[in-house]
Amino acid sequence: MSAVAAARALVTAHPSDDSRFALRILLSIVGPTTPRPESALVIWSEGGAFRLALARHRVDLPPRSPVRRILRLLASRRMDAPGDVVPVEEIIDAGWQGERIRPEAALNRAYVALATLRKLGLREALVTAAGGYCLDPAMAIRFASPDEEGRPVD
Repeated sequence: MSAVAAARALVTAHPSDDSRFALRILLSIVGPTTPRPESALVIWSEGGAFRLALARHRVDLPPRSPVRRILRLLASRRMDAPGDVVPVEEIIDAGWQGERIRPEAALNRAYVALATLRKLGLREALVTAAGGYCLDPAMAIRFASPDEEGRPVD
């Protein structure tokens, strides 16, 4: 077993910010590795659905759901700037665009939406960092290709 494979196994067995950080350092030392497409978290356009690595079924999100808009924001931030966190204020703005919400209620909505994403299967992928949230930079992520877009859910 290679050092990278062993480190990935340890991160899976003991997920924490520290273990994921150590894996990122190891990956930066050994150089880039190209993840297999089937080992990536796949996100459909507009955040409408996602499929976890090696999962057979995708998880569809309701069309007008704040959870869908939040996933789209997290995914685009992950692709544009891996490791950058999305502040809670941006999550609120993305999830409830243009709505006037009391600050306490807005925070509660954001936390419930993030908890929902975790319950739907993104527990390991959604990382809490100083000042916000991000999709794990150590996890391979890709957007669904156009030929995957029209496929029915398995």
